[in-house]
Amino acid sequence: MAYDPAIGKLVLVPGLDVPSVPVAGTWRYDGTTWSELSASQSPGAALPIRS
Repeated sequence: MAYDPAIGKLVLVPGLDVPSVPVAGTWRYDGTTWSELSASQSPGAALPIRS
């Protein structure tokens, strides 16, 4: 989760679900409501970084 000062909102990009299945979707929070961004605005599912 990060704050985007350009739009003045929190942005949430999910990572992994149980059991380690990548979850797609990007959400924006305006202080009252969460809304899902369209596929063209979302980076897609994130994969874990392993060391």
